Amino acid sequence: MKKGFSIIVCCYNSTDVIENTLRSICHLQTDNRFEIELIIIDNCSTDGTSELSHNFLAQNMVGFNYKIVTEKRAGLSFARRRGIDEAGFEYLVFCDDDNRLSPDYALRAFELMESNNSIGAAGGFGNAVSVIRFPEWFEEFKKSYSVGAQADMSGDITSKEGYVWGAGMILRKYAVERLYENGFHSLLSDRKKEILSSGGDVEICYALRLSGYFIFYEPKLTFDHYIRPERLKWKHLRRLHRGFGMQKPLLEPYLEFYKSGSVSKRKSWKKESAILLKRLRGYGFRRLSDFGKNSEGDGEVLRIEKTIGRLKQLVKMKETYENNFETVRSAGWNNSMNTRQKI
Repeated sequence: MKKGFSIIVCCYNSTDVIENTLRSICHLQTDNRFEIELIIIDNCSTDGTSELSHNFLAQNMVGFNYKIVTEKRAGLSFARRRGIDEAGFEYLVFCDDDNRLSPDYALRAFELMESNNSIGAAGGFGNAVSVIRFPEWFEEFKKSYSVGAQADMSGDITSKEGYVWGAGMILRKYAVERLYENGFHSLLSDRKKEILSSGGDVEICYALRLSGYFIFYEPKLTFDHYIRPERLKWKHLRRLHRGFGMQKPLLEPYLEFYKSGSVSKRKSWKKESAILLKRLRGYGFRRLSDFGKNSEGDGEVLRIEKTIGRLKQLVKMKETYENNFETVRSAGWNNSMNTRQKI
């Protein structure tokens, strides 16, 4: 496999942000050890994202190969999978349409991934950027926007956080391909157009660590994350947290197996539903009756949103929830019972 990076930018109606993202990629520093290519995945855009991207790249006479591909299946996980299939280099970078990679991103990423063949995924530090002033509550909840530090220390976070954000995520293509070759399929659809369910980045990290790879955090890998003004509203943050809650039941089999080394005692759908209902009742009638009112900056409201999202998703999964534990346990890519990969 060729040395270098396939930078995958997945887009849905991205004309308002894509030029600055592409500009940052054009300014990436490289050397004679590796090359880069750019793969833009247009995931059902209706605003001319592909045309704008092509015009920008053609006018700027970029020094690397690029291609623009249409993925008609709506959903970020589908778009990223298409990008992986299209990639021709040893390492992948997921660069969101509103990310602006620092000029030394590829150089630092190359040094990191070359230093340890057992690193399956790595991530860096995101700086928040916007055209408006950040709300007072932003600093407390900024990680919800994939900005800030991803861990307390750099290095191996496999057994701690266990994942890195999809924003700026670096992947070893061979490791990801082995997952798919051994039957991995995402249990999540991830973000789909305006729907704010998420978790595909977490899921692929969880699968990689179960297959024996490490997850690393390197704060010297930096990028700017441009946040649109409408996403800095409290209402949007609440929707985000409901989406975080919705991903939890789908990720539980990975967590359970990693913690215990077995999912033989898989969780009961009925028991988990009862626990969540009890948790909601625990917030109290008055708190829940005031739930829809102005609550800006109230962290408990976000916790309630996550609980509601989790319960809502669990109800949808009545027929599949318990089976997902067996799916992860018996997966051909699940190598967690053996020693970590020594590649």
